[in-house]
Amino acid sequence: ALYNTTHQLIGNLVLNGIQLDVISSSLLKDCRVSSDRLHINDRTYEAMIYPYPEIVDPKAIEILSLLDKMEFPLFLGGSTPKWTTKSKKIPHKFSINFNPENKYLNELKENGVPRLFEMPDNAIGTLIQKSNEMLFLLHAKKPGLSYKGNVKYKDIEFRVQKSSKLSIYSSKRGKPVVKIF
Repeated sequence: ALYNTTHQLIGNLVLNGIQLDVISSSLLKDCRVSSDRLHINDRTYEAMIYPYPEIVDPKAIEILSLLDKMEFPLFLGGSTPKWTTKSKKIPHKFSINFNPENKYLNELKENGVPRLFEMPDNAIGTLIQKSNEMLFLLHAKKPGLSYKGNVKYKDIEFRVQKSSKLSIYSSKRGKPVVKIF
């Protein structure tokens, strides 16, 4: 049941335009924290979503508590951790909890989890960054729906014509955005 619920949460995050990496909580033991970022290996994160953190490693609790005290966008889903893996009660009371079964994820949006980029209603999308090009991939959220409107990412903005299928747009530095698929 937990696997299915977590799988559904990941799908809902994607449908809401939130780019994510799925990582093991064991990586928190070796992360670095800066003034407004979480660094895990060679990746940098602006927010953290942790569904169902029932029992957590003591070192990970230190990191989670630090992030929470810094007011870093930290969202614990379903419940807050109560016990460490060493059977010790966790004293820290975490500030933001969310319902991972809510398909609209309002708590996340209202509290600063950034969307990867702005896209038309009824569209899901992702961005692939290459060394000299950015690819915007867009598709309708559900079969039978279509989408059209503006896409905006940092200083790149363009208009998408009505479509119900996969569309791929290419942006190369200094050149207009072009539809390539």
